[in-house]
Parts: sequence; structure tokens; C-alpha cells
Amino acid sequence: MDSVSLVMTNEQQEDVQEEIERLETDKANDNVVVKLTGNQTIAGIKTFSNKPQVPTGTTGLDAVNKAQLDADILSASAVESLNDRDTYRL
Repeated sequence: MDSVSLVMTNEQQEDVQEEIERLETDKANDNVVVKLTGNQTIAGIKTFSNKPQVPTGTTGLDAVNKAQLDADILSASAVESLNDRDTYRL
């Protein structure tokens, strides 16, 4: 590959340097963005414009989707009455 030499005035060099500094300032720093992959701890309240989709849970610490929860309630082994409320035992 051939190299190319650019000749710039001092003013052009200053403009380029200012633009580089602006881009470095405006970039999203790694420690303040939510990434699409990998483990992260995210603090604060986040509001979604659409409902998030949750896969079917497989361990006790997994979130469950509504369909899985509905199926578990329907398959409840017993219903007890406690203080005028129905209690489902799964």
C-alpha cells in the first residue's frame, strides 16, 4: 500500500486536533454503557418502552415468564384457605 503525505496549515492541524479531542470527549466510556453481552451490574431504575421477554426459567434463581408462572399455578397440588385468601402450594 502506498503512503500518502498530507500538507496542512497550522490552523488545519489545530482544527483536526480539536475534532479528535471532541470525539474522545463525546465517546461512550466503557464503564458507563450497558453492553449487549457479558455480565454487568446495572444500578438505578430503568424504564422500558416495550415489555422485556424472559426465557423459561430453569433454576431457582431465574426469572420466569408469565406462561411458565401460569402453568405452575394451574398445576398446583393443593389450595388452602388462610385468612380468607386462597394460598396455592406448588
